[in-house]
Amino acid sequence: MTGPQALTNAELLEIIGSVLHRRLRYREVPVEQVRERIIGNGFSTEFADADVAMLASTVGRPAWVTHDVENILGRPAESFAQWVADHRALFTN
Repeated sequence: MTGPQALTNAELLEIIGSVLHRRLRYREVPVEQVRERIIGNGFSTEFADADVAMLASTVGRPAWVTHDVENILGRPAESFAQWVADHRALFTN
């Protein structure tokens, strides 16, 4: 599900930095490190491989914008920037 716009990971981080008045930089984690972390969290190698493949296919491509949030909540979805501003403490503690 998305808000009113779909954003890439880099765009999400840029918005977080803007709300926090901090310069943040998006960096990819090496694929093998991600895979090993998933396995280390108790998932199978098959799941880790599938998850890494899914993540790789979405890098730089935002999700489709849907109206699911509005349909479920009965009101328009808020922007990611507004959500970050409303939950600033989650990013500063």
